Amino acid sequence: MTTRHLTTAVTLVALCAILVVAAFVGFNALFAPLPGSEGEPTAAASPSCDAPSGTKRERLRSNEVTVNVFNAGTRSGLAGATVDSFRARGFRGGLIGNAPSGSTVRRAQVWVVEGEEHAGRLVARQLGPRTPVVTAKKDLGDGIDVLVGNGFRALVRAPRSIVVKVDASGCE
Repeated sequence: MTTRHLTTAVTLVALCAILVVAAFVGFNALFAPLPGSEGEPTAAASPSCDAPSGTKRERLRSNEVTVNVFNAGTRSGLAGATVDSFRARGFRGGLIGNAPSGSTVRRAQVWVVEGEEHAGRLVARQLGPRTPVVTAKKDLGDGIDVLVGNGFRALVRAPRSIVVKVDASGCE
């Protein structure tokens, strides 16, 4: 065998060895656990929770939401008429009154406190696509607070329920 044939054979053996090592490393990397998934507690490992963890989708319906309406404009009876419109769509009617002094709302605004974001989104859809949902520092009443101004005319056509993702673990 000549030197050239010997060099070719050694090169082929070395390349085959590299190919085998690369295939082994690639296979292990492909089927390895995802980064960050190691060491996470499972539902069975949690001492305070026996339910499976994750999220599930539930439907939030209008009859599960109480709507309080406050008039932030100068049109008399606007809050009462608006809460009647919400009741006609299946919402629970809440408080009716004037908005806190200094509240300036041109058309409509939805105020929620932490934890009421989904219900606030459902209510805001009834008021129109560009109705802001604001996290309020002060809760004006039990339920979702709606402030209506002089620019508000009527509720728009919108679904009476929405799908929300909730924690399915059953743990607080």
